Amino acid sequence: LIAASGFASERGSPGLMEFLTPEARIMNIRAGGGADLSLPESPLGNYSLSADYAYRYSRYTNPADNTDDINDDNSLSLSAGWNTDFEAGDALLTVSADASYLFDYLYSTALTDNSGSAVDGSALRHGADFKVRSDVILGQFDFIPAAGVSWALNDYASLEPSSNLGVNWSAAAGWSPLRTEFEEGPLYLKFNIGTAQKNPSFRDLFWPSGSLAAGNPDLRPERSLNFDGGVFYSSADEQSGFSFSAEAVGFFSLLEDLIQWIPSAGGIWRPLNVGYVRSSGAELSGSLGFRELIGPASLDLVFVYNWLRTVDADSTSVNYGRQLAYRPEHSGSLSALIQLPDVFSFEVSGSYLGYRFLNNSNTKYIDPVFLLSVSAEYMFSSFFRLSVSGDNLLNLDYIDRLGYPVPGLEWSIKGVFSI
Repeated sequence: LIAASGFASERGSPGLMEFLTPEARIMNIRAGGGADLSLPESPLGNYSLSADYAYRYSRYTNPADNTDDINDDNSLSLSAGWNTDFEAGDALLTVSADASYLFDYLYSTALTDNSGSAVDGSALRHGADFKVRSDVILGQFDFIPAAGVSWALNDYASLEPSSNLGVNWSAAAGWSPLRTEFEEGPLYLKFNIGTAQKNPSFRDLFWPSGSLAAGNPDLRPERSLNFDGGVFYSSADEQSGFSFSAEAVGFFSLLEDLIQWIPSAGGIWRPLNVGYVRSSGAELSGSLGFRELIGPASLDLVFVYNWLRTVDADSTSVNYGRQLAYRPEHSGSLSALIQLPDVFSFEVSGSYLGYRFLNNSNTKYIDPVFLLSVSAEYMFSSFFRLSVSGDNLLNLDYIDRLGYPVPGLEWSIKGVFSI
C-alpha cells in the first residue's frame, strides 16, 4: 500500500495575543507519503515493513514587530515487524518483535535555547525502539511477558549532543474462568505490572520560540512504574439481537520527570519536568446494542466515566500533594447511535469535563462543562453520501484539556463521492 498527501495555505494571523495585527500572515505547507508492505506468510512467520515521510514548512510574518520566522521540518520513520505462532505442549504461543527508527530535522529562525530565547539554527534527532512480546495461552490462563529498549540522540546547534537509553519490561496475566475449547467466555480478568520510558517529543524539545509557546531542549525522559488491573464482561444473544459489555479498570503509576506543558508568568507555554508524580485512577465503561430494533435499524448506547488523580509527589516541592494543572479529576461521555445499514445513521453524544486547576498550586480553576454534539449521514447511492455534524450545540464558551479557547457552535457539511 502506497499513499501520499499534500496541503498548502496562506492566511491572516492575529500576531501577538495582546496586540491584534491584521497585517500578520502565516503560510503553511505540508506534504508526506508512506508505504506499507506485508510479506506472504512463511514457515518462519509473518513479516511487515513500513516507511513514512513528512515535510512541514511554515513562515510567519508580522510587520508590526518586524517578525519573519521560518520553520522547515522533515521527519522519516521506518518500522519492521515479525510474529509467529506455534504450540508447546498444551500451550499456544505467539511471539512478536517490532523495531522502529525515527529521524527528525528542523531548521528554524526561531529555535528555542535552554533559556527560552529564540535563536537561528538547526536541530536533529535520531530515535530507535525495539520490542519483543510473547503471548502464552494455557487453558483458561494467559501470560504476556514483554521487554523493550528505546534510544534517542539529540543534536542542537547551541548545546552539546545528548543521548539516553532506556530498558522497559512488563508482565501481564489474564484469567477467563468460563473459557472452553470452543468459545472464549464472557468474563475476563487481567493484571499488569511494568516500567516505561517516554522520551520528550521533537516538538517538546524544539518547538519554535514565539509569543505563545516555546520548546525546552533541557527536558529529561519520563520514567514510570505502572500497575493496572481490570474486569471485562461481554455477552450477545443472536436471536434477540441484544448485546451488552462492561469494563472496569483501575491503575496506579509512579512517575519521575513527567513532561508537563504549562504557561509561564508571562503567558508563554513551555514543557517542564515535574520531579515525582503519583497518578491513580479508574475507568468504567459500558455499552448496549439492539439489532433489528425496528426493522433492520439498530441502536447502540455507550457510556464512559473516568476518574483521575494526578498529584505532585515530590516532598520537597511547594505543591506537594496538589493536583497537576489541566487534568480533570472527573470526565465522561454518553452517546447514542441509530443506524439503518447502508442508508442512514444518526448519532448524538455528550461529554463532560470536570473542573481543572489552572496552576500546580491549585489556586485557580476552570468550571466544569458539558458539551453536546450531533451528526447524521445519508447514503444516496453506493457512489455518494452526505454527512452533517454539529459540535458544541449549546454554544458554550469553554477551554479544552490543554488550556486553549475553543470556538462556540460549529456546523460542517461533507459530501463524499466514491468510484
